[in-house]
Amino acid sequence: MSSNSPPAVSGDPPAADVEMGLEDQPEKEEEEVDPLKAMIVNRVMDVVFVFYVMVFAGTFVYVARITNNNFRDLWQNAVLELPLMALTFWLISILRKCLLHVLANKGSMRCGCDLSTKLLASKK
Repeated sequence: MSSNSPPAVSGDPPAADVEMGLEDQPEKEEEEVDPLKAMIVNRVMDVVFVFYVMVFAGTFVYVARITNNNFRDLWQNAVLELPLMALTFWLISILRKCLLHVLANKGSMRCGCDLSTKLLASKK
């Protein structure tokens, strides 16, 4: 009934937690998303996306009409416009994620503390 290992102290974390680095890690809070705000942000960003599609398509059609079958000018427009269009669409998707994080999360605009209770307590 004798063992060579030292007795476990009740305050020590289990060995498996120490090996995996799981001790003293704060739990991540789940972000609560307000569905109405998320829907509004998504709809606004969809409108922005469609607007930019129309702008790029319109400029391409305009250049195609004024070049009078000069494919060199049309090709230059496509080479200049397509990377700009791809960059804009990529930025729109990043902007959508950022706006959802900032505007649609419940409590995202708060600092994490309730100042009113501290101010009321100091007046007593």
